[in-house]
Amino acid sequence: MAKIAKLRLWEDNPENDISKDIIIETKLNDFGNPLTHKSILGFFANSTQGSLNHTYGWTVFYRISTEHPYNYLTAFGNVVTSDSDNSNVSHYFSDILSAPIELYTMQLKLEGSYIQGRAGINDFGVIYRQHREVQIDRFDETQ
Repeated sequence: MAKIAKLRLWEDNPENDISKDIIIETKLNDFGNPLTHKSILGFFANSTQGSLNHTYGWTVFYRISTEHPYNYLTAFGNVVTSDSDNSNVSHYFSDILSAPIELYTMQLKLEGSYIQGRAGINDFGVIYRQHREVQIDRFDETQ
């Protein structure tokens, strides 16, 4: 069964330090204005791992309303090494999409398919721009 977390504090102590099927869903976001058309240009995330040998992999999905299915957006993870350093290691991931996604509202879902050891997400978000309303003025001298 998947764990669904609200974005407050996630602290999981799984057996053998392995979590599977972790799901984080955001609320439906209108980016401050539900009537303005937006272009989603990319995604960023800042994640932390407890030491260099702790691994994780996340897949990010989006949907344009709660009545639509989720679509794949991107995926990110860390580099697996055999080093056993106990210091926290932070990773910044950024992915600019090859084609913008056009929408008015958006909900994100992050699925952690395999999380080993101490790993967390510090921050994540989308890179977007709002389309401005176009007003056409006619300068017709015949009227």
